[in-house]
Amino acid sequence: MTNHPILPFWDEVDGVWVADVPDVRFCSAHGETAEAALRNVTEALADILADILADAAERGIALLPPTERPVLAQAS
Repeated sequence: MTNHPILPFWDEVDGVWVADVPDVRFCSAHGETAEAALRNVTEALADILADILADAAERGIALLPPTERPVLAQAS
């Protein structure tokens, strides 16, 4: 699991739960429940971070640590 904050919220327009990762641009996912949205975004985040870490290592770039925020929710 990552230390990146995940912000879940209810999207009234689409009628779904959305989980957003503010530190990682364009990383969000949705689900019928908050738990489903969290599971989905956790999987997406793992894929994105694997690509980012591989690219950064190849280029010799150091990455910033995740933003420190209180844990609001966690996928089980």
